[in-house]
Amino acid sequence: MKTKMRIAGLLMIIIFAGTTLIAQEQKKDDPKQKKENRKQMNEERKKKIESQKVAFIATQINLTTEEAQTFWPVYNEYQAKKAELTKTFRGNNKDKKKIDELSDQEAGKMADDMIINEQKMLDLKKEYHSKFKSVLPIKKVVKLYDSEKQFRKVLLKQVREQKRANKPNNGQKKKVE
Repeated sequence: MKTKMRIAGLLMIIIFAGTTLIAQEQKKDDPKQKKENRKQMNEERKKKIESQKVAFIATQINLTTEEAQTFWPVYNEYQAKKAELTKTFRGNNKDKKKIDELSDQEAGKMADDMIINEQKMLDLKKEYHSKFKSVLPIKKVVKLYDSEKQFRKVLLKQVREQKRANKPNNGQKKKVE
């Protein structure tokens, strides 16, 4: 009797696992699932880049323990507001046509919006510049700005190298004979 119960239980597990695998396989072909998977991969990539950025900045500006305790919450707040602004800007331009398809009036509004968005970003930078100066010595604030630029350069270099590595001919030019 116990053996029959075990066999029945084992069969139920096998059937359940099989249907789960089939359902997962069907989800792979689902365009919504593909989009969700891409979105999740992008989020993971963003988190990885952010952690690399934090480590890079930390080594570049060499914070004391006390400075780190006051600086990182301010910096994280700045990054969150900056990301929010960027997301808003992208959302506003999501439904835009190609520039050549715009009327002069639409193009003028788009250009004005771009300047307004840049001003908002500059206002945010000014606001946090004051905050950074209140929690760090001015030389470390300058190092912060420099390290952010350096990190962007390093990141762009990594992206370029990765693209070259992913090309079919590994970035090498074909020899013409």
